[in-house]
Amino acid sequence: KYLQSIEYKNIFVIGDSAEIVNTEKRRIPMLAQLAVQQGKVVAFNLFSELKSRTKKVYEPSIKGVIIPLGGRYAFFKKGPIILKGFWIWVLRRIVDLRYAISILPLRKALMKWVHDTNIFMGND
Repeated sequence: KYLQSIEYKNIFVIGDSAEIVNTEKRRIPMLAQLAVQQGKVVAFNLFSELKSRTKKVYEPSIKGVIIPLGGRYAFFKKGPIILKGFWIWVLRRIVDLRYAISILPLRKALMKWVHDTNIFMGND
C-alpha cells in the first residue's frame, strides 16, 4: 500500500517494475499517468521514512485512457464511456503537450510536440 516491495521494505517499486493490486484484488494497469502518481507517492514516502513520519497510502486515480490509432484517430475510455475519432486524437496530442511541458522547458517541449505530431500525421 506504500509502494514498497513485499519482501524488502527498504525498496520502493513503481511503474512497469511494480505489480500493484487494488482493494478489490484487481491488478492496476501499467499506465504513464499512474507511474507519475506513484513517483509522487514514493517521493513523499521516502522523505517521510527519513524523517520518521507517517507514509502516504497509494490510491490510483485513472483519469481515462486514450489510445491513438494512426495519425488522426484515437479511442478514449473511462469506465463505461467510450469516445473515438479525430477530436479524441487532438485531445491526446494536447495531453502529450501538457506532459512534455511538465518535464521540459517550454521551447523544447513545443519542438518535441510538433516533431512527434508530424511523425504521427505522416504515418497515417
